[in-house]
Amino acid sequence: MRHLTVFRHAKSSWSSSAKSDHARPLTPRGIKAAIRMGYWLMEHDLLPDRILCSTAKRARETRKLAAKLWPIKPDVLLDKALYLASAAELIDLIAKHGTDAERLMVIGHNPGLQDLIIKLVDQKPRETREIIGKYPSGAIAELDCDIESWSEIEKNCATLSTFMRPRALG
Repeated sequence: MRHLTVFRHAKSSWSSSAKSDHARPLTPRGIKAAIRMGYWLMEHDLLPDRILCSTAKRARETRKLAAKLWPIKPDVLLDKALYLASAAELIDLIAKHGTDAERLMVIGHNPGLQDLIIKLVDQKPRETREIIGKYPSGAIAELDCDIESWSEIEKNCATLSTFMRPRALG
């Protein structure tokens, strides 16, 4: 059994002076949400062994802020291929870079992350969509994957064990 944490970057600013989408930073609300979600992960003993993180500024900031209080420092791989990756591309990257991590976290972007969850979760797509909604900024989905190795990750190999939005934490 492997565990996959799917973490969408926290709220970012469309009105920043960033020269590209890749360079957009978090908003003050996004900063608070990233810290809050990191604390929630720690409280629920869901800290990853390894993190695959998009190189977009908002994803990197989300990772750093979430992990700020963690007692462990997971192995981190920053990969530009995660930036706006499709579900199929995310599956390939997880299979390639998941290594031997029992608990793997992916920090990235929509619509790829939401599509990834729908593809991996062994539930009807409509039921899964109702649970995760539009997969808001800063949201976390915990998937339990019935696999021995990340190289085995495929459609319908997982169950959705937990879903949390920053708003639900207050």
